[in-house]
Amino acid sequence: SCPEGKYSEMEGAPSLASCLNCDSGKYAVSEGASSNADCALCKAGKFSNSSGASSPQTCIDCPMGTFSTTEGAGNSSLCVFCPRGTWSTTQGINAQSKCVSCGPGTYSNLPGAVSQATCVACVAGKYSTGEIEVSEDACQECEEGKFSFVVGAASPDTCRMCPAGKFSNTSAAATNLT
Repeated sequence: SCPEGKYSEMEGAPSLASCLNCDSGKYAVSEGASSNADCALCKAGKFSNSSGASSPQTCIDCPMGTFSTTEGAGNSSLCVFCPRGTWSTTQGINAQSKCVSCGPGTYSNLPGAVSQATCVACVAGKYSTGEIEVSEDACQECEEGKFSFVVGAASPDTCRMCPAGKFSNTSAAATNLT
C-alpha cells in the first residue's frame, strides 16, 4: 500500500511509483489512501504548498491581518486581507468576521492591518458612529453653534452647545473660544 501522504487509484499497484502525492493543501496521516479525496484538507485559516504531506503540521496559519474561509488551501494567496476599517493580530483566522473593527470614532483605509494603531481617530470637532469606517469622510462635523474637544468621538452627544456669550458660525469647531 502507498505510504502516508500518498494515494493510488490503481488496484494491485505494482510499485511505489504508482503512488501519487496528496495535493498541496491536503495530507494523509495513514497509509493506503485510494484517492486524492482520501487525503484530509487543511482547515480554513491555514494553507499548505507541500504536496505529499503526511501530517496536519504542514498546514501553516494564514498570517496576521488575513483570513481564509477555504478548506484545503494549496497556497498563501487564499489568505485574503482583512478589509479596510478592520485589523487582526491573530494568525490562522477562518472568517472575515474575526477581523476586529476599528470601532466608532475611528477609521482605517489600510487593508490587512495588523495593529489597532492603524485606526485613525476623528479629530476634535468631528465624530463617527460606524463600527467599520474606511476614510476620514466618515467623521461627521459638529453642527454650527456646537463644539467638541474630544478626539475619536463616537457620538454626536460629544458636541456641546457654545456657552452663553460665545458662538460658533463654523461646523466642526474644536474649541469654544469664539
